[in-house]
Amino acid sequence: MTEQETQKAFDTCKQLKTNIKLIREKQVENIPLLEEIFLHEWYKVDMGDEEASWTSFLGQPEVTIPRSHVQNWLVIKRNLSDAFGIPLEEISDVKISKLYLIALHAASRDEAEDLISKARTLLPGEWRDVENKLKGKHESNDGHAHDFKHLLQCKVCGLKETQNGQ
Repeated sequence: MTEQETQKAFDTCKQLKTNIKLIREKQVENIPLLEEIFLHEWYKVDMGDEEASWTSFLGQPEVTIPRSHVQNWLVIKRNLSDAFGIPLEEISDVKISKLYLIALHAASRDEAEDLISKARTLLPGEWRDVENKLKGKHESNDGHAHDFKHLLQCKVCGLKETQNGQ
């Protein structure tokens, strides 16, 4: 690869990362807007229909946000920002799935901040152990006896069964 091609590769990857950071920042800016629209049912005004549903508002081509994502963001806002005073802008770099888990399980601001720090720095396997601990599951290296069950799934209907037919 030439020096010019190498520079182009670095510049393109850098631009992508910048764009993704901006998307996350905008998502965070949208959380209080979504909450207000939902609480006041302003989506009905926007759609010009008193019978309009929240899901139909979110499904509009101009909006297109899965309802589950909005629900997760609202839990994050209420449990981390509203309850503990953690500014959403300061945690926009952390994956929503990790923030949601933290929002569900953190009992204090200190615990939330500790988990957010871990979410930023731990390797995936290490974070999985944190997740398992929060969910009350075994950690991968806690010495428990592993119980591997082979699961079969029908490609046509999705029916699942264990390898021995149960």
